[in-house]
Amino acid sequence: MKTIKINIEEFLLEQQERLKTDSYEKYLEILELFTIYLNNLAIHYLDESDRLIFERNFIEGRKEFCDIFSPDILNASHFEEFMDYYMIRKVYTSNSLLKAVGVVLKKYVKWLYEHRYMSEVKFQESFEIIKDLKGDLPSSGKLSDLINKYIDKSRCDSYTKSRGGYFSVANIEPGKLWLVDEFDGDNIGPVYVLKSISSSCRKGWVICLELGKTTKGWVMISSGNVYPQGFI
Repeated sequence: MKTIKINIEEFLLEQQERLKTDSYEKYLEILELFTIYLNNLAIHYLDESDRLIFERNFIEGRKEFCDIFSPDILNASHFEEFMDYYMIRKVYTSNSLLKAVGVVLKKYVKWLYEHRYMSEVKFQESFEIIKDLKGDLPSSGKLSDLINKYIDKSRCDSYTKSRGGYFSVANIEPGKLWLVDEFDGDNIGPVYVLKSISSSCRKGWVICLELGKTTKGWVMISSGNVYPQGFI
């Protein structure tokens, strides 16, 4: 049985033969990050029997997830969490690398399917998730940068009340956002922003924010990450 670690090494070896050095380095970096993600977080998707296998191997041989399991254990949930949570919340990286994530993972799951490491059902589900997030991942990174720069330039200290949390974008107009608190369902809006921010938003995206209520309405006073598929 070939493990995920060996499988990724084989995939990268094939890519190294066909790619220019700069492109290959992105493949290498992204799949190294994917390996770190799997080793640290993928155990949450294991069923009871696989969890026992993991725990026994980890304790006895200090083996990681990718040293224990074969690639047929991978599914759409792994790729979704890696792209929509891990790359956004755990990795500080450039927008150019975020743009490459979808390209690399699409190539990887195609390779898995073509080499019979992944079933057709898992391939179709994984490919669709990656395709959906391929453009959203760099776009959400761009939006996060826009919001941070906007807050830095127009910092507001005179507000009557504030609230923080994770807010999903419910409606968008030029220069205005209507948000819903992910935890208590409260509707908030309009929140006044630059038109460049509102035009970069998408309904359903979730933004980590602190909002302040001023005499003119709600404004952003600090921010965190933007999640294209919602907060996990």
